[in-house]
Amino acid sequence: TLYQGGDSLNSSNTLVSRNGLFTLGFVRIGSAESSACYLGIWDENETSHPFWLANRDKPIADNSGVLALDGSGNMKLTYSGGDLVDFYSSPSSTTNLTAVLEDTGNFVLTDANSRSDRILWQSFDDPTDTFLPAMKLGMNLTSGQTWSLTSWTSDLVPAPGSFDYSFLQSSSADEDYFMFLVHGNRFTRKSNRLLIILAPVGFVSLMGLAGLLWYLKRRRLREKYLKELLTLDSTNDTPELENDGNKGHNLKVYRAATIMAATNSYSADNKLGQGGFGPVYKGKLPDGREIAVKDCLEVQDKGW
Repeated sequence: TLYQGGDSLNSSNTLVSRNGLFTLGFVRIGSAESSACYLGIWDENETSHPFWLANRDKPIADNSGVLALDGSGNMKLTYSGGDLVDFYSSPSSTTNLTAVLEDTGNFVLTDANSRSDRILWQSFDDPTDTFLPAMKLGMNLTSGQTWSLTSWTSDLVPAPGSFDYSFLQSSSADEDYFMFLVHGNRFTRKSNRLLIILAPVGFVSLMGLAGLLWYLKRRRLREKYLKELLTLDSTNDTPELENDGNKGHNLKVYRAATIMAATNSYSADNKLGQGGFGPVYKGKLPDGREIAVKDCLEVQDKGW
C-alpha cells in the first residue's frame, strides 16, 4: 500500500498483493541490450510479459523512475526527465488517499475519508493486452469510459501493436454496433437497438460467440502475417538491380523489433527532432552502429 504524504515506489522496491499473486514494480523489457524500463503489474514471477503497463509507449531509459503519492493527493510517475504519467490529480485538499494492489491484480487509488472508499483511479480502467477476472470490456454509457485491449508490437516491445479488441457503440440512435478492430480494419455485427433489447439472452449470446469465433479465425491469419513481418530474419543484403543493367546497390532490411529495441521503443529521450513527415530518433544496433530512424506512421495521409 502507498499512503498519501510521501510514499513512493522506485526500481529497488515493489508492492505485492495480500494474496502474494501479483506484483507492482519497475521491470526491464526487451532484448539483452535494451535499457527500456516500465512500471508494470505481473503475475507471480512472469516479469517478461506484465499484464499491465503504465508507460508502455513511454519507456524510461534508466532506473530513475518513481511512482509517488504526494501530500497534495496527486499520484504520478516521474523520472529524471520530468513527469511521465499523471494518474490522478486531486481537485481539492485531501489528506487520506491510499493506493493498494488488490488480490485481483487491480491497482486502486481510494479516498479513505469517503464512507464508501470511493475509487478515484484504477489500473483496470486502462487495460493493456490481458483480460483478467473482474475487468470490464465495453463502454460506460453515462461517463463515456471505454475499456479495450491492444496487443504488444512484438514479444520484446510492449508499445501498442496492430490488434485491438474493442466493443464500440454506434453514434446512430437507431443502431448498436458490436465491433472488433484490427489495425483499423473493422469486423462488425450490426443490429437494431429495439431488437437487442427484446432478443432472448441465449440468442444474443450465440450470435456473440459466433462473431467471436469468426473474428479469432481471421485474427490468426493476420497475426501469422504480422509475425512473419516482425520476426523476418532479413538482416542479409537484398540485391536491388537497376533496370538498365548497371551494377545495383544493396538494401539493408531489419526486423521491426530490432528497430524498436535500438531506439528504446521510440523513447522521447532518443528523439532528435521533428520533420514534416514525422519525428526522427537516434538508435544503436546490437553491433554498436549508431543509426537515425524516421517514424512515418503518423503521416499516412501524406501518401506514405
